[in-house]
Amino acid sequence: MYASYEEFFQAYWHRVVRYLHNKCSSYADAEDIASQAFLYCHQNWHQYDARKASQSTWLFMIVRSRWLNYCRSQKKHVDMDMLSNVLFDENDPLHQAIELESMRQQIASALETLPVNQKKAVIFRFFGDKSDEEIAQILDTSPGNVRVMIFRALKKLKESMKHPENEEYR
Repeated sequence: MYASYEEFFQAYWHRVVRYLHNKCSSYADAEDIASQAFLYCHQNWHQYDARKASQSTWLFMIVRSRWLNYCRSQKKHVDMDMLSNVLFDENDPLHQAIELESMRQQIASALETLPVNQKKAVIFRFFGDKSDEEIAQILDTSPGNVRVMIFRALKKLKESMKHPENEEYR
C-alpha cells in the first residue's frame, strides 16, 4: 500500500497507460483516459478505504469506469471478458475469482453437451473421486467401458472448449 498519492501514481501510471493503449485506438487516448482516472484518484485520495479493496483494485475500477465512458463516447462494443483480463491485476483476488467463475461456467456448459452416461462418468471420476470399478457398478457397465466413456468425454470437452466463445481456454 502506498502512503502517498505520488508513490501510487509513479507505481501505476505506465502500467495503466500500457493496458489502455492495448484497448484504445491511440496512445494519446490511452493517456487521456489514464489522466482522467488518476485525477479522480487524486481528488478522492482521502476517501480510499483499504478495508474495501486494495489500491490497485480501486484504481482499476476507476480506470474501467473511465474506459467504459470512452467506449460509449466512441460507440464501440465493449468485451467485458477482455476488459477484466486487462484491467485487473492477475494476482488480485477479485480477478482470480472472476476467472474461476468464468471457467466454472464454461466447464458446466461443456458438460451439458455430453451424453448422459459420459457426463455421469466424468462427474463421478473428477468430482466424486470414484474409481473405474465404482463408476462401472453405478452405471451398470464394465470398468473398460468406463475408461472409454471418460476418454471420449474428455475429447468432446476439449473440442467444446475450443469454440471461439471459449477461445481463452485453448
